[in-house]
Amino acid sequence: MERSPPQKSIQSYGHNTPGLRALKENPVTAGIPVIAVTVAAQPEEIRTAEKSGFAAFLKKPLEIPLLMELLDQFLG
Repeated sequence: MERSPPQKSIQSYGHNTPGLRALKENPVTAGIPVIAVTVAAQPEEIRTAEKSGFAAFLKKPLEIPLLMELLDQFLG
């Protein structure tokens, strides 16, 4: 049985950027929104995350209402 590609993804920014690149390069998974979660929240890091293709950027500690809002937005 073939596994279905993931429909959504939350990744820890910095550790899985190659994973994001692989998702975005694959036509089957390119449209999956990926949320970056990190302690590094400097403006330059946020810009880099956005340029890398992350759909959203959250800093730790997470603000649960914001996370829930993003999940609702992406999971529709």
